[in-house]
Amino acid sequence: MPQLTGFPSVAIPGPKAIPLLGHLPRVIQFFEDPVGALTSLRKYGDIVAVTRDSPSLVCVFGPERNREVLGNPAGFRHDEDFIQAQPGTPLSRIRRVIVCMNGDEAKRHRRLMAPAFSRSTLESYADEMVRVSEAVVARWPRDQVVDVDALLRDLALSVAVRALFGIDIVGGATEMGEVAGEFGIALTQPLAILLPYDLPGTPFRRAQRLAARLLGQLELVIENKRRGVEVEHDALALLLRANADDEAGFDDDELIAETVTLLFAGHETMAKTLSWTMFLLDRHPAVLADVLDELDGVLGGRPVSAADLPNLPLLERVMKESMRVLTPVPTLFLRVPATDTALGRHTLPMGANVVVSPYATHHDPELYPQPRRFMPERWEGLKPTPFEYMPFGAGARICIGAAFAQQAVRLMLATVLQRTRIAVVRDAKISRLTRANIMMPRFGIQAHIQAPHRKRLKVEPIRGDIGELVELR
Repeated sequence: MPQLTGFPSVAIPGPKAIPLLGHLPRVIQFFEDPVGALTSLRKYGDIVAVTRDSPSLVCVFGPERNREVLGNPAGFRHDEDFIQAQPGTPLSRIRRVIVCMNGDEAKRHRRLMAPAFSRSTLESYADEMVRVSEAVVARWPRDQVVDVDALLRDLALSVAVRALFGIDIVGGATEMGEVAGEFGIALTQPLAILLPYDLPGTPFRRAQRLAARLLGQLELVIENKRRGVEVEHDALALLLRANADDEAGFDDDELIAETVTLLFAGHETMAKTLSWTMFLLDRHPAVLADVLDELDGVLGGRPVSAADLPNLPLLERVMKESMRVLTPVPTLFLRVPATDTALGRHTLPMGANVVVSPYATHHDPELYPQPRRFMPERWEGLKPTPFEYMPFGAGARICIGAAFAQQAVRLMLATVLQRTRIAVVRDAKISRLTRANIMMPRFGIQAHIQAPHRKRLKVEPIRGDIGELVELR
């Protein structure tokens, strides 16, 4: 877990510490609602301390500062102590994961994982992604109110587990997926970050228990996969083959840790991207109608394929704008200076924590005029730099599964739009919650699931705080 105390004072602007309580309450507030905190901190400048003069948690704003941090992976490293655990505990087995590594070790992990995300491999996943999507959506209840966020999470999990592990779970999410989601939330609760001790009743103890369950399930998956590794073509099989052919392959703990990465990162971000996109299309029926026209014109009712995606430019613009305005990963993993390091006009001490925020960048009015408006048309000719638009991060440590997620989300979205009509119910409470650096609907998204049709439905009024991030209709 990040070091949050014991730093010398550095003259960095930000809100004052709370009298008698110090800087920790503001740190807790940040981890509880980073999106709200970032919005309030932006007024202080481009380098801002969550608590004035404390380098324990520092936020950067703007593409140049993003480049300064993300473009210097040797100077601003991933936090190798992000997961703290005693030797021999379940959590200790997943510490050696790519997001907690730097330098040659991180490069070795990326090289071993690369075959699972090559262009040719992605193409081989596409048909199964669509087949699974069609089967899952066909089972959704019709003409009743359901939590669409839960349904889309089940869809993303089914697609991810099929492509990544070769396991078909059409008809319902596995316990493995549920445990993975609960584990991520428990491990990243503010109290677990500030109190990483295995004490009764704490989120950290719950994270330990969930880690034990998850590791047991994934060990069975790996054991079964090894029996058919020579003939199967999912990501885990490719990973095992690459590992067997490489003298510098993963040891057992590295393999299980990266399998956790595949499972967690492979579906949570995709699920929330789908949820927020469907919500935005419900709020903007004219855009939805145009997307449906495009799908009808290109597909004519047949299932979508990877080859169709270049011919669906509006679908592409909708996805880009959705991931801009309701960024599913609002903050990247913390970066820490390897030594006392210059950042702008400041010098941060070794071990300070630096926050780079895709959300804050995507809501910068100098980059994106009217940033709270959902405007897919803004992407006609817009070509931001990698440090101006970064839903998957930027620089040498950009998410290795970015292309996988982008293909999967577009195929799933096209399938959902072809096969259903989703209408958010009147007075639904739509609010944000950020856990494990993923922004999700706090109360889900209550909506009617209908058979596909082209009627223009009334946009019902809703409640909740999501209007702070996006202009609603």
